[in-house]
Parts: sequence; structure tokens; C-alpha cells
Amino acid sequence: MSKLWKNTIISFAIFFAALGFVIAFVNLEQYCIVEKNDGYVGAFFALAGVLLYFAALMYQIKEYKLQVEELKKSVEAQTKSSTELEGQRRILEKQKTILIEQNGNNLIFKNIDYFNEFKQRNKTQECIEEFIKSYCDIYSNKWNKLVAKEVFNYDELVILIQLDLKSYLELYQHSPILRKYVQTAYNILYLIDEHNNTFNERNNYLKSLFYNQQNGYETSLIYLFNLIPVGWGIYENLSWSNYETIEILNVISNNSDFNKKALDTKKLTTAFIKVKQGNNKKI
Repeated sequence: MSKLWKNTIISFAIFFAALGFVIAFVNLEQYCIVEKNDGYVGAFFALAGVLLYFAALMYQIKEYKLQVEELKKSVEAQTKSSTELEGQRRILEKQKTILIEQNGNNLIFKNIDYFNEFKQRNKTQECIEEFIKSYCDIYSNKWNKLVAKEVFNYDELVILIQLDLKSYLELYQHSPILRKYVQTAYNILYLIDEHNNTFNERNNYLKSLFYNQQNGYETSLIYLFNLIPVGWGIYENLSWSNYETIEILNVISNNSDFNKKALDTKKLTTAFIKVKQGNNKKI
């Protein structure tokens, strides 16, 4: 409603109110206009009241529209602010995730560095090679006899390797160093697993980085120790594939007369998996 219309309605209302007030004190009968003027007074005041009410109503409608517009602007501003805050929250959450991931990576890299220092300080490579060579040379003849049987069981061979390994470790003079070596390696692998699970990391590049720093003897020791359920290092999530079995057979055959050609590596891998930590709790 325009300001002109509002002023016009108010003016008419004042006019009719004033007219009713004047008529109330004028005797219209003497002018032979009407017989009684009290009905006209009420009518003029009522008309003035209606016009004022209408003007007030129009004013309230206008104010209501203004309030609605202000409310819309307020909602839009709050929505925009909320969107900006949500965007900032997502950025902060992403930065937090990146920071946690970086800290996790740094922790793993520091442990790998510590592991390499431990290996160098204790000359573990010489101990491991000496152990593997002696172990394979002593027991390979027993394993060959089992493989040469007409009815050959891969599970039986793995259990025999497992028992011989445990027996020889108990006699080997540097077994405490080997135990520390393997347990430290398992700790790093566990940290990598936790890191990958936290960030849903499917690309196992951290494990690849770790294994690439180990030679064939060291990798074989890590996997062979995992055949012993308790007492020599614990890690129940070791991933054992055909590749690791081939690497172990190569190390064994290079240091003994063990006949690896008579073996099906896939069947042997299945047998290794059956008795590794997490699947077989006791010997």
C-alpha cells in the first residue's frame, strides 16, 4: 500500500470522525434535513473507525512483509554462514587427517630407521646367514627323505620344518639377537597394518618399502619364525603368498642339497598358511 493511499484513507477517516462530531452538536431537524441526527453521528464514527482499522491493517501487512523479507535475508545469511563454516570444518578435518597420516608415516619411518640401526649395530645379517645355512644343512636330509616318499603330505613337511626350526633355535648361540630382530620387524609390520586400516590404504607401499630393505635370508627368517606360535615373536597377520615360498625354497636349496624341484610351491604355500601364527596356536 503506497504512502499516498494510506494518507488519503486516514484523511477520510478524520473527516468522517470530525463530521460525526459536528453533527452531534447541530440540530438538523430545524433545517428540515432529517428528523433525528443521532443515527448519522454513529454512522460517521463507525465509518471513520472502519477506515482507520483498514489503514492500520494495511500498515501491519506491510510490516509483516518487511519482517518476512528480513527473515528471508537472515535465513540466507545464516545458511551462507553455515555453509562457510561447514567448508572450513571440512578443510580442518582434512588437514587433521593429513597431519595424523603424516605423523603415522613418520613413526613408521623412524621405526624402520631404528631397525636398520639395530641390524648394523648387532651385525644381524651375519647371524641370520649363519643360522639359515646351518639350519638348512642340518635338516635338509630329513626333509628330502620325507619328500621322496611315494605318498607325500605337504602339511607333514611344514610341521617338520616347524619343529626342526624350534629345536635348532633353542640351541643356537645368537637366538636372542634373532628373536629381537624378528620381533622388531613384526612391530613395524603391525604399525603399518594399523596405519593402513586407519586410512583405508589399499596400496601396501609401506610394506613393500620395508621388505625391499631385507635380503633373501632376512625375509626367510621373518617368515620362518612365523611358523612358531609363541616365544619367538608374535605377528598373526603375515601375508604369505607363493612368492615368499619360492624365496624360502631358494634360500634353503642354495645352502643345502634340498630338492626343491620335487615340490609344488602352491601346495606348499597352502600348508605354510595353515600353521603360521594366527591359524595354529600350538605345536
